[in-house]
Amino acid sequence: MHRSRLNLAWSAGAVPVALALSVGIAHGLVLTAGSASQKQRADVGKQVAKLTSCLAKSTIKCEESGVNSGVECDLTNPGASTVAEPAKSKFIAAVATCLSKLDLEKKSATGDPAADYTGIGCPGDSDPNTGGDQPYTDMNAFEASQLTGVPTQLAKLPPFIEQICGGMNSTNPLILACEDTDAKALLKYGTSANKCQSKCENDYSGSKGNGGPTDSTTQCALASASADTAFKLCEQAARDKLDAAAVNGSGAHDSSGVDLILNGAGMIPGLNATLDGANNSLYNHLCPP
Repeated sequence: MHRSRLNLAWSAGAVPVALALSVGIAHGLVLTAGSASQKQRADVGKQVAKLTSCLAKSTIKCEESGVNSGVECDLTNPGASTVAEPAKSKFIAAVATCLSKLDLEKKSATGDPAADYTGIGCPGDSDPNTGGDQPYTDMNAFEASQLTGVPTQLAKLPPFIEQICGGMNSTNPLILACEDTDAKALLKYGTSANKCQSKCENDYSGSKGNGGPTDSTTQCALASASADTAFKLCEQAARDKLDAAAVNGSGAHDSSGVDLILNGAGMIPGLNATLDGANNSLYNHLCPP
């Protein structure tokens, strides 16, 4: 049976959770508006978001050729996908194309990958098993981490959509419709939330959040009550659209499931907190002394 299944949840425009390695950073590198480093940092965020979108769309299209509600298109290892040909070969090629487009030195500030990486604040953590953030050697090494990290993190999202819709590997049409509807709604939310954060972090005029000259991990944060008012309005508009579109496994309008994904529960952080960590890892980060 051929049907549309969006197994990647939010995917597209959202800042990738592969960057979410430094949630608790206290200080960040404030860059001068219009400087080469500021432009490169903004471009890094834009490119990684595009990579996320490209991979998500490729997987969604592949899953449309699937025959059951399980994940048949393996984003972390496309060659291991179980979807039938020619969808499998097309998926492998599409993922390769997505990965090939990432070039974080495209808008190099200095012409030196090492200087460029330190110039934007050493985003990420090359060794999460060691205390504190361990910087990458240069921008090329950081880029390589995104090529593996983004697919890995995206692949972790489908089970949450399945859970809020009430069935794992189900063939129930209502549950499948719920997954499809909520995934699309979360996708749109993630795209919009990313745009809100990017505009906020690169705003030096105070009109979209004033994150540019502000050293703060909460100024442009989705999960913080102390975020800038203009930013909050941007994020709330995106969330209102998400809540209006969401349904449950019975087909009724119900935003409780998607809200749980965004807010988290107990010791489990929600998607918004994860996206904040990703945002802060890029925009509010300092190289270790």
